[in-house]
Amino acid sequence: MHKDSGMVYPVYLGCYGETPDHTAIPLLKIYGANMQFQECFNDMLDLGCPIFTFVTEDIGIGANVNKCYAAQTLDTYAQYGPSTECSKGKPNWPPGGIIANEVYQIKGNLSGNCQ
Repeated sequence: MHKDSGMVYPVYLGCYGETPDHTAIPLLKIYGANMQFQECFNDMLDLGCPIFTFVTEDIGIGANVNKCYAAQTLDTYAQYGPSTECSKGKPNWPPGGIIANEVYQIKGNLSGNCQ
């Protein structure tokens, strides 16, 4: 997969809900607490995933873990409707809490099959 950073960029689609038992965007990669949004974006770009969300999860022991979720198609991320629970960079998956995703679409020349 090739990327041209001048032609490919993330576009914020909005905040969308999930449930504790069901995810609209499947988990693709788990990272340590030091991983940043740009790394998630670059990995999704390399894999060819058009939709992604970067989640900081509070794992309940005074620590966080960052996860990158990705979808192969544009029709799955909004299945639980819009949400007002996005955290603007704070942990957005607290134990027993409401799940919300800040969803992005990769625009531009994207190749790959998101696997």
